[in-house]
Amino acid sequence: MWIYYVLFALILGLGYFLCEYKPSQAKKITYFIIMGLVLTLVVGLRYGIGYDYFTYGKIFDEIKALSFAKLFTGTTYEIGFALLCKMISLFTSSYLAFYLIFALCTIGPLMVFLYRYQYGWLMLFAYATMGLYYGSMNMMRQYLAATIVLWSLEFIQKKKFVPYLLIILLAASMHKSALIMIPVFFLALIPINWKTLTAYGVGVVVLLCTSDYIISWVTQYVYQSYNLQSIYMQPTTLLYAISPAVFMVIALVLKNKLLAKDAGNKVYLNLIIYYFITYLMLAKYLIVQRLSVYFAGALFLLIPQVLSLFEVPKSLTEKIASTKAQIKKATSTQSKILTAKLLEEKKQLKETRIFHGFAMGVLVFFCFIGTMFSMNQGDHRVFPYYSVFQYQDFIPGETNPNPVYQPVADEIARLFGE
Repeated sequence: MWIYYVLFALILGLGYFLCEYKPSQAKKITYFIIMGLVLTLVVGLRYGIGYDYFTYGKIFDEIKALSFAKLFTGTTYEIGFALLCKMISLFTSSYLAFYLIFALCTIGPLMVFLYRYQYGWLMLFAYATMGLYYGSMNMMRQYLAATIVLWSLEFIQKKKFVPYLLIILLAASMHKSALIMIPVFFLALIPINWKTLTAYGVGVVVLLCTSDYIISWVTQYVYQSYNLQSIYMQPTTLLYAISPAVFMVIALVLKNKLLAKDAGNKVYLNLIIYYFITYLMLAKYLIVQRLSVYFAGALFLLIPQVLSLFEVPKSLTEKIASTKAQIKKATSTQSKILTAKLLEEKKQLKETRIFHGFAMGVLVFFCFIGTMFSMNQGDHRVFPYYSVFQYQDFIPGETNPNPVYQPVADEIARLFGE
């Protein structure tokens, strides 16, 4: 587990000193390059962890054996994913290189995305602790699709359907489940008010009561492998919904301020409600986790919006500067009055900074609680972490119940064996 704790410390420690304390563009670029490399290496150099680790090694072999023409007819995998694997295979047949390059394809665009935001370092901490980073070590193509979806969300705010649709189709070319985001473009523009919240509440109750019947009927005709008896439809625990519920409640409590700051924030408010709803459904069906990843972007994108509400207002710093300038020109009597005013303004400045720091602390606390729960539950089978340098410590069947794909195991043993 230690590697995850070191990773969290790096995200927060370097994030504070390079992005928060006396920030500059150069320091911020340095931060995201460093963290991008570290995150990529941790994912790419893992060994055996994640249910689908060996499965993707086998898939890589299947796809690299196909011609480009056969990618469209000879495989059941999405064309974007198949093309990516095929392109990698043109340069290397190494499984280790495949895992590293695929990790870079997921982490790289994420770093560029987060770099654009003031609190990108805290958004990265949420990414690393709230499940998406762990998922990228397991369901690789779906979490790449989720990263691509992040880039589409701003186009909902701008009400630009065509670029939004193109990005969603690109994501769906990695994993077709991303197509669920097409109707979300219209739903996320619904105003947030008591009528909307009531409708969501009633809808969730109806869905929870009727979902078994709907699934039973649908799987009679299509997707038979997803019937109610399959492993994908097994229940989990409602405890998973606690963190999404906390973030949703905070966002809704601050709804009026968020909307006053930017009316487009209604998009993220809607999405974080959908994020919570998917986690409610996750308690009933494991497979819903595959859908929740697309709404997690709302959590990241609301972080800078919420924290900006607690920042020191520019008007206060300008007021302090103005008072200091007046004191220099004031008479003795005026100076005493202005000094008292300055002390009050500085006190207000200190209190605002403390409250802003407290808000960041609350975010870090709840994210950390979420990751401790994930570790306790063994999410995605990525706990404990094994690297390729520890391949001999990996215990097939215990760490990962899926069969070892021997060509992968043989390559790692050849590269890192004594």
